Amino acid sequence: MNDKLKFEKMKNIFSEILIEKLGDLSESDDLAINYKRNMDEKFQTRLNLLNQAINFLDNARSEKDELATQTALLILRSQSMGLADFFNAIVNDIESILNKPKWIEIPEDYKIPEHYNFNE
Repeated sequence: MNDKLKFEKMKNIFSEILIEKLGDLSESDDLAINYKRNMDEKFQTRLNLLNQAINFLDNARSEKDELATQTALLILRSQSMGLADFFNAIVNDIESILNKPKWIEIPEDYKIPEHYNFNE
């Protein structure tokens, strides 16, 4: 497993925030992420499938096989959509979390403190 993936860490933080805001994760029925599944593994699986499709496309082109090339493109499209869905689930859950009550209003002149070492 790739040690640099942090999707699982992010998902766990989302869970903590939701429990803090709602008292219970099950209270939010508008979530897109499967909170019972390991996101790092899911991403790695999706990425592996995408790479397999790219390899298939490369091989089909090398063989000058138009039918296989067309099939590979369709598979690559499907795998790309699966990866896009992975990220769309993250976006949807972030929006859902931000729409929960009990957030303070962010001042217009807010700047991220330097000690977070976040460069915009």
